[in-house]
Amino acid sequence: MDTQDKLREKLISKIENSRRLGLEHPLSAEHENALRQGIDFHNTGYLSEAEDSYKRILTEDPDQAVPLNLLGVLAHQMGQNDVALSLIENALTIIPDYAEAHYNHALVLMELGRMSDAVDSCMMALLIIPEYAEAKNLMGKICNTLGDFGAAIKNYQAAVNINPNFEDGYYNLGVVYYELKNFEQAILYFQKSLTLNPKSLPATTNLGVCYKELHQYSLAIECFEKALVLDPNYSEAYFNLANVFLLQEKFVESLMYLRVAVKLSPETSLYWSGMEKPLKQMSFTSIDDSLLDDLCELLQCSTVNPTVLFNPILSALKLDETFSDALQIAVVEEKIQNFNAVKISEILSGIPLFLSLMKQCLMSDLQIEDMLTRVRRDLLKVISEGDVIEAIIPFVSVLAIQCFHNEYIFSVTEHENELLDTLELEINDIIDHNGLISIQKVVILSAYRPLFLYPWAKKYIGSVENQWIADVLCQQISEPLEEREIRSQISSVTPVENSVSLAVRQQYEESPYPRWTKVGLSDKGMRIQDVLKQVSMDIDVVDNELTDTPDILIAGCGTGQQALATKNRFENSKVLAIDLSLSSLSYAIRKTKEYGVKGIDYYQADIMELSCLNRKFDLIESSGVLHHLESPDAGWENLVNLLKPKGLMNIGLYSKFAREHLSNITSIIPIEKDCSPLQAIQKSRENIISLAKSGQKDMERVCKSIDFYSLSTCRDLLYHVQEIRFDLTEIELMLEKLHLEFLGFEIPEPSIIKRFKRDYPNKDDVRSLQCWHEFEKNNPYIFLGMYQFWCRKKS
Repeated sequence: MDTQDKLREKLISKIENSRRLGLEHPLSAEHENALRQGIDFHNTGYLSEAEDSYKRILTEDPDQAVPLNLLGVLAHQMGQNDVALSLIENALTIIPDYAEAHYNHALVLMELGRMSDAVDSCMMALLIIPEYAEAKNLMGKICNTLGDFGAAIKNYQAAVNINPNFEDGYYNLGVVYYELKNFEQAILYFQKSLTLNPKSLPATTNLGVCYKELHQYSLAIECFEKALVLDPNYSEAYFNLANVFLLQEKFVESLMYLRVAVKLSPETSLYWSGMEKPLKQMSFTSIDDSLLDDLCELLQCSTVNPTVLFNPILSALKLDETFSDALQIAVVEEKIQNFNAVKISEILSGIPLFLSLMKQCLMSDLQIEDMLTRVRRDLLKVISEGDVIEAIIPFVSVLAIQCFHNEYIFSVTEHENELLDTLELEINDIIDHNGLISIQKVVILSAYRPLFLYPWAKKYIGSVENQWIADVLCQQISEPLEEREIRSQISSVTPVENSVSLAVRQQYEESPYPRWTKVGLSDKGMRIQDVLKQVSMDIDVVDNELTDTPDILIAGCGTGQQALATKNRFENSKVLAIDLSLSSLSYAIRKTKEYGVKGIDYYQADIMELSCLNRKFDLIESSGVLHHLESPDAGWENLVNLLKPKGLMNIGLYSKFAREHLSNITSIIPIEKDCSPLQAIQKSRENIISLAKSGQKDMERVCKSIDFYSLSTCRDLLYHVQEIRFDLTEIELMLEKLHLEFLGFEIPEPSIIKRFKRDYPNKDDVRSLQCWHEFEKNNPYIFLGMYQFWCRKKS
């Protein structure tokens, strides 16, 4: 007996039972009038009045199926699905062949996620009324939710065949064809839906989205603008317009529409994170009255990566008259005679966007570094003398946070060191005599030297009410002490014995790479195949070869940014993250706890020894790591051996072409050996900055790199203990040797891809390393960060 026969038999049994119990009886004339009145209220949106009418009938006659069903519909409309289910099931007990109640029952069950039961109820409705268009349509929605697109189309088509004027049926056909990426067919059905209801916002919007996917941008804009005529406050239309302008590289217009979208729907994180894409391509030449406020709010969004927004936000700040005046007084020689560190600090304390930028980003700008270095120097003198002004506390606090973040890379004069030594002695003396230390003096000290190193530091944890200062103490005392505790609990899965690995580990123990404050995490992860479709190259991967629950290895996770981003990027993933450095791992574990992310295991391990790891992975990521090994080939082979058949790798390697200028710099300015890493880097930077200001191009180029602006990143950029660089012909040979298939580069900059496709128009060229090698020779800085590419194990 098939499912439909079973349902028919069940229905007949219910009908016979209801008749035997005598549960069916007609409404009185008075109750008929009340029912009509209730339905009128219901249809016109007066839901509480409709509810009163239905309940009045049921109070006097509780066994009336129609008001029970309608009361259930009301409960469903108000989001009370459990109540709705009970009411509709009571109605079906009274009249088992009540097709509309079966339909409503299916609707509620679907919203509750009970898809199998929803199918049964929908089929019950169709057994009673085979030509029930709404039930066919609902069955299509259920099938669509279950991923059975063929059955969904069949049911939607049946619905519109029964009722050729069934607008919702045409709309749903458009939706399913859109999901199948058959945009031309989707357009036809959205247009049919709009013929029946020209004022449909969803159909108008989705029609525009289809045109956008087909790169018919003018038609897409026309649809979204029509949506705004229908509803001027429709934030989704502004968001869609922004995306169309983004695809056309009209970044100013894109940002303009996104700013309207977030004003209308500030709770929608997708709109806020969408601002990152056009904004990071921009450098402002003018600002309006609310731009700085919008950018400040953007920096608070958890899905936004502040690092990539530093330059555009700074360009906006430099156009603000108040900020610009303060900056010029601090750095422009002819204006320095008006320099007053306290006054500048007070001004900067009143610019929330600058304070937020200082807390979240490295100040990777020489002008800003000059200003901060000069202001810090004068504030040390002022505060050491005891002349403290409360109004400057916000700026002094974020200055301390910035200096800790960049690992105290700003230049320091001998006089400053003398003042600091005196300040340290003063604080120690007060501590010895149980006196009260000026917290402002502690904060200015923390702008030069990390507080957690001082024995008296713990005294201040949780003891300060001022939030600005509390943030400094958390960063410089609580968090490092937490990392120290975490460090002792980290397990090792391999020994670290290789001499090069030991040297690399020592560098990262001294300078964990990189220090970071915030990583932009999306609201929802994606399947691997969907991620691959999003990256810039046309990566060719068969969906059924990929798992929906990937086991991922991060080989060289550093301080945890990559591990968190990967865990967030791939839904239902499990991540093992390894690194040589316990300092880096303890930082990573603390930040992972801070974000509340589960499913990442951190261990100490050496890639050169990973052959002992008894585990296989669906995806292995190793970005910026293999080129620091004694033998990148051997380390990469160890990783390939841990990869499942047809498994994927995401690899990042340094380019010879892109980093040639760095060799020139280190040959001109070698690192000094007779001082601490910090002092050596500070002296090297002073020389590089001086040469950059004199016009030397290689020096100018390195000063534009964000990595130049902290100790760990500058050390990694210029003076790494072990670094091997490659060109694409060498990488091609290694891929062949390791039986890996090159899939494509992951390039975040759209203009690079456009230029490549212009020069190499054949479809297969994007996966030709020879073509890319030729292209890179003519464009040597396109892989300035590194080659970031995907490959796949052949078997």
